[in-house]
Amino acid sequence: MDVCKNLDTITHFNKSVLTIGSFDGLHCGHIAIIKDLNQKAANNNCPSILITFHPHPKLILNKDENAKWNVLMGVDEKLHIFEKYKIDYVWVVPFDKNFATITANNFLDKYII
Repeated sequence: MDVCKNLDTITHFNKSVLTIGSFDGLHCGHIAIIKDLNQKAANNNCPSILITFHPHPKLILNKDENAKWNVLMGVDEKLHIFEKYKIDYVWVVPFDKNFATITANNFLDKYII
């Protein structure tokens, strides 16, 4: 598994299958998404990519609520589980106030497409 924590150094692909989310807690729904990701990547003979965030966006966007809310799983523990499920590439987006200002279209254009 290749882990990238700096979006300026991500590997570019002509095609891939990806999913994106915070994946906090990695419950059975998350595991189903990961299994589906891997199956679709295998069926299309391309890499699987999982995009997640660190720190959790809620910690940046809802500063006033931080004392009332904690993440269920740290990034290292998530990476261990992603490796267990054989994700090819994990992009850990460094989530901060600057990143939060990027529009969905700009994110898609710059990093996904």
